[in-house]
Amino acid sequence: MSARVLSLSREGIRASVRVEPGVIKILEDFLDQARRGETIAGAIVLVRRNATMCSAISAPHGGRHHLVAACDYLKRDIIAETDN
Repeated sequence: MSARVLSLSREGIRASVRVEPGVIKILEDFLDQARRGETIAGAIVLVRRNATMCSAISAPHGGRHHLVAACDYLKRDIIAETDN
């Protein structure tokens, strides 16, 4: 998937924008679930191209302990995937 970048005069310009379709799909799926009310708490961790990391959390109704458990499962999944 490539992005089309336009100048202020609406003329096409070349830019090296690499879109990660898998990341977009994950974010859209979770956003849809949240809009349907299927999510009670959420946390997100993102890594940008320059290797900086950012994170956010929302757990308004006591969901923090579920997020901690989910993070532990996620960590194990990432390690297991890396080992294979």
